Amino acid sequence: MGRAGALLAGLLALSGCAAAGTPTCPEGTAPGVVTSLFFGLSRRGGADVGEGEWRAFLADYAAKRLPGLTVSDGLGLFREPDGTPVSERAKVVVTAHHGLTEEVQAIADVTAEYKRRFDQWGVGRIDQPACTNFD
Repeated sequence: MGRAGALLAGLLALSGCAAAGTPTCPEGTAPGVVTSLFFGLSRRGGADVGEGEWRAFLADYAAKRLPGLTVSDGLGLFREPDGTPVSERAKVVVTAHHGLTEEVQAIADVTAEYKRRFDQWGVGRIDQPACTNFD
């Protein structure tokens, strides 16, 4: 199991969903993970990522690798190391999955491709244990 898989297993165990191998999720659901990804649209050296570029990235890359996703518009606010406040338009992608090694790797691949394609230094990510149902 890779580092990401070990982290995921630890999160599930801490959440109580996977304690002692017996799920505590409500009937009809199973332990899983909800991953939220935060894609900034400002490029370091050029124009912002346009809506057409974003949609092409989703269709050509992300949607082919993630088990399913929901996209919403966002506004990212953060501080530079010198304390200067910065804001940028963003896309928030939420995907629910089983936490399998290949799913975790697919998420890492999507973020790496976004960084490469759009000259980004990072993509924000939050993984949360969840009780899921994919019916």
